[in-house]
Amino acid sequence: MKIKNINIFKDWNLFEKVWLGLFTLINIYLFIAWSDTWVGLIASLTGMLCVVLTAKGKVSSFYWGLINIVAYSYVAYQSRYFGDVGLNLLYFLPMTFIGIYYWKKNSEQDTKTVIVHSLSIKQKFVWFTSSIVVMYFLGILLRRIGGTLPFIDSTTTVFQS
Repeated sequence: MKIKNINIFKDWNLFEKVWLGLFTLINIYLFIAWSDTWVGLIASLTGMLCVVLTAKGKVSSFYWGLINIVAYSYVAYQSRYFGDVGLNLLYFLPMTFIGIYYWKKNSEQDTKTVIVHSLSIKQKFVWFTSSIVVMYFLGILLRRIGGTLPFIDSTTTVFQS
């Protein structure tokens, strides 16, 4: 039985390898310096890896993202960032499975082209104005349920979605 040699970094350039290594070391240093929890370290490392793999166009980003969603949701819940908990469990978690499905479904096609569309100035204005309104009311809700820094939590929650 021959074991296949898998080089997960075969399409990575030197800069990408060094960047990932450096920021992994920074995450580990901060884990030690701040006496963080293991769950916090896992959330940090898997979140970073998810973003990097997404930028590289790898479906494996979803699997690392799934670990990140669970770990970060726990960290956010412990810190009473209920907006982030809701965003991760109610939006990112289901969208991960939808993303995996569509990625695999579309990867069988010959085309690797993704068509990107931009919003018009009017659409950007409507989106921004709506976001401010939603941030305000979400901040009120998060304050009422005892969240930590409710308006900062609502801002990061709205602008991540």
